Amino acid sequence: MKKAAKLIFAIIGIFAVCFTAFAACGAREWNNTQADYLTADTESNNGIGSSVWQKKATPGESDGAATENTLDEQSARRKFIKDIQASIDTAQYEKCAADLIAGAVAVGGHVQSQERHAGYNRANKYPHNPLREAILVLRVPSDKLDSYKTGFEKYGVVTNITETTRDVTLDYTDLDARLKALRTERDALLKLLEQAESLQDLLLAREQLTKVRQELDSLEAQLRQMDDLIVMSTVTLQVYEVEELRSDEPKGFWASAWEGFRLSVSVIGKGARDWAEGLITILPFLLLIAIAAVVVGLIVKGVRKKRRRKKALTQANYLPPQQG
Repeated sequence: MKKAAKLIFAIIGIFAVCFTAFAACGAREWNNTQADYLTADTESNNGIGSSVWQKKATPGESDGAATENTLDEQSARRKFIKDIQASIDTAQYEKCAADLIAGAVAVGGHVQSQERHAGYNRANKYPHNPLREAILVLRVPSDKLDSYKTGFEKYGVVTNITETTRDVTLDYTDLDARLKALRTERDALLKLLEQAESLQDLLLAREQLTKVRQELDSLEAQLRQMDDLIVMSTVTLQVYEVEELRSDEPKGFWASAWEGFRLSVSVIGKGARDWAEGLITILPFLLLIAIAAVVVGLIVKGVRKKRRRKKALTQANYLPPQQG
């Protein structure tokens, strides 16, 4: 009896499994047939529906387009801080510095700081050449940075340029999330203050609210600073005055030889000029030394003359008498 019951339950289970499998296959076939019918029907009715159902029928293309759109949106939402550092040699020092500042102002920027140094000398490249140097720190809109950078060549020879781009999206997102959480906590504490029933609850809520407001002010200041760095790029320019601009472009043998010869003559001439300037500079000291030497010489000569006279008198006093 037990064996018969087990056999019956086994047959019922097999039938249930088979029925479920057939039902699933039938439903899948019906769905495919319905999708094909709807696709064909929409294609025959209008072009708009056709494009929609065609995209549905080709999921690979749809996924690719959606992924591309998503990447474009993500790229547009990313936050970057762009900075530039450059060195410029110019023979027109004042004009170059003024034009660089005017160019930044023209695109919506401003001067953050500037330093001027007189008598700066880069002896490794321009020996014996007294130069002036200006260090300009400018703020330029990040979307106008490329157009402003292309104008550097108009003001002189760009000897060095460094561009840096920092992706601060994660830091910006984290800071924004912390601000939202603190604002929510602040609002909750304000409601708690209104509903406080005891003095202790009121004091605790006020103390916590003070801490939250302090942290909120600090984070808001950081976010404003980050927004400023994102919107306005920092451009640091070192402008060097030179007597003659030199290009780093490759030259032929004779051109390089002639330039080397001319540079050697220039160095010798500048060395002689520096020597003459140095001699003229120390001329007063040389005159003082010469006067002191003359005075000392006269004193020594007088002392010696006096000693010789004294010695002669001494010898005359002690001479033996002559015999007649």
